[in-house]
Amino acid sequence: MVEIMGQNLDNAFEQLDVNADRMVETEETKLQVWQMSELEFDRLAAIPDEDWHEDFGWWRNGRCIYEGRATTEYIVNGEKMLGYGSDMELFGNEFITYSQWFNEAMNLSTDTNLVIFAKSLASDNGMSLSEFISKYEK
Repeated sequence: MVEIMGQNLDNAFEQLDVNADRMVETEETKLQVWQMSELEFDRLAAIPDEDWHEDFGWWRNGRCIYEGRATTEYIVNGEKMLGYGSDMELFGNEFITYSQWFNEAMNLSTDTNLVIFAKSLASDNGMSLSEFISKYEK
């Protein structure tokens, strides 16, 4: 099974007949985690850009180069999270959400990076992507 993350994918999956289960949708940021078979993922990944309409939302899948190196302990959404090192003197170690940690501690903001860091951090914290987002995002 493959998990992907994005936003507003319901319409796309319905219109493109993608067989996937929405595992999580966060309340505030509306981030979604979807799970599907590898065959279905390959079918999704092969959809040409011109067939992906503006109202289909966005999705990403991947991992970051830091995977396996999460050793710095943070408090995110009131829970312990292992993350990648940053200058804690500037940012501290407590964050309201994973998105806030990502923006402030890692100084990153793109959707692509948000997803690849989440997938890698989920692995480094011993959980699935849907478990990670459920625990650390609002």
